Amino acid sequence: MHEAVTASSQKVLVIGAGPAGLAAAASLKAAGVAFSVVDFASEVGGAYVRDALWPDLATVTSRHGNQFEEMVAPASFPAFPTREQMVAYLRAYVAKHDLADDIRLGVGVRKATAFADQRWQVELSNGEIGTYRALVVATGACASPLLPAWAEGAGTRVIHSDEYRGEDLFEKKVLVVGAGQAAADVATRVADSADETRLSMRSGHWVVPRHIGGLPGDMAASARPSLLGRLNDKIGNRVVARLHGDPREVGMPAPAAPVTRDRVIVSDTLLQDVETGRIGVCADVRALSEDRVTFVDGTDWEPDLIICATGYRSDLSFLASADGSKLTDFSSLAWGTFPRDRDDLVFLGQFSLVGGTIPVVAQQADLAAYHFRALFNDSPAATVFRQMRQDNRHAGPGLQGQLDSLRVPQRERAELLTQLSTARRLFES
Repeated sequence: MHEAVTASSQKVLVIGAGPAGLAAAASLKAAGVAFSVVDFASEVGGAYVRDALWPDLATVTSRHGNQFEEMVAPASFPAFPTREQMVAYLRAYVAKHDLADDIRLGVGVRKATAFADQRWQVELSNGEIGTYRALVVATGACASPLLPAWAEGAGTRVIHSDEYRGEDLFEKKVLVVGAGQAAADVATRVADSADETRLSMRSGHWVVPRHIGGLPGDMAASARPSLLGRLNDKIGNRVVARLHGDPREVGMPAPAAPVTRDRVIVSDTLLQDVETGRIGVCADVRALSEDRVTFVDGTDWEPDLIICATGYRSDLSFLASADGSKLTDFSSLAWGTFPRDRDDLVFLGQFSLVGGTIPVVAQQADLAAYHFRALFNDSPAATVFRQMRQDNRHAGPGLQGQLDSLRVPQRERAELLTQLSTARRLFES
């Protein structure tokens, strides 16, 4: 292994070359802040280059709602681009902002230790050790697959959806476990070939189509009137139920929130698949004994394969503090980005956002770049911004609760964008 020690640096280290990391790189470059980007992967793209996503799986956010403001997605892209198209788009973003020379691929962070003098000692996977002024952690919220406790040591074949590549499963009885977007995508794909497909759901969500009235579904949702309050919630529920269907009427669990505040499932076929019996809906899993699954309603089943679309956890085990203090308390992040008690650490892209991630991480990245420029230049704005971060009111109680849940609905996403825009005015005035 190559062992080397680099000289102390005035750079910001960006960890991750997905949309959030690339947004950070572009913003830091525009602000004149020195930086480097590292990523374990062999190409830029983050979650879009993960093997777990089959190539023809389309995104659930339209290209109009998930693009950088300064670089419109190609008109040749469909309304909902594929993984490969999004990777191509991000490569073009790198070229547009001339970032290639600042990105090191195939190299990740083994350990990053924070010291009291606002310096980070970073050990890279190739053995290099360097010091940095600050860190931008853009490793994403889907770094480590999460399996339920009952799946540990299972006798039946159990995999996480992270391992499913979209292959056909002929002559198989397949149980998909999960209530979110990934579970819906996997279940509808599996149902095309499996002998029997069942979907185990702990909770209910609204299902919306990719297009509503000729518009991509996320664009139609964002165009809803904002002044109707709870009446708007009722209208939204009725419109979606009338145009696309009510999950309760086909035997799915009742949605726990109005459609305007729900973490909706985007699918053109899920409700129809359930209604026609292509996908059977089951209760939550209670236990797995050898090859038989027992559900919380007392029923059981013996599948050939269980695919758990049960989410991910952020893997931030590489972060450490020389004094032993905690660095990864997401509940204390201002705007889902900034620790309230550290100037030299920023998190980007750690939350899944309904309605498109890129516009949000771009604003977070701009704010982070302004913050670091002010901090490194000893600008009074850095002190004011520190106080803003420490003020809990800037997170908003409703918003903070959603950030803690790692998936932010459309309404709270809009609130977050408004708050980020307000915070930026400190540096733009």
